Amino acid sequence: MLRDVTAHNRCGNSLMMPPLLLASCWPPAGGDVWHAPLRRDLYATSQLFTVAGVAGCAALIGMIYELSGGHAAPCLGVAGLTLVGFAVLATRGTARR
Repeated sequence: MLRDVTAHNRCGNSLMMPPLLLASCWPPAGGDVWHAPLRRDLYATSQLFTVAGVAGCAALIGMIYELSGGHAAPCLGVAGLTLVGFAVLATRGTARR
């Protein structure tokens, strides 16, 4: 039971991070943050890729595990992609206000 709850929390965190980053980069200018068309489009596109990534990632990691015959390749791949994500976020800086 605890294992299921932990996995669910990680998935929820993965799905909620992009909207929070969008809201922090484009704060509301005198109105609700989601009423501007550009913000809605950014949010929709972000969620499209986020949901596809979360849904497809488990299958991709499983396929890499089966093809490589062990845990090393999928774990190193996930670690590498995480570092790339951190680097992208680090190079973008903070939101201008």
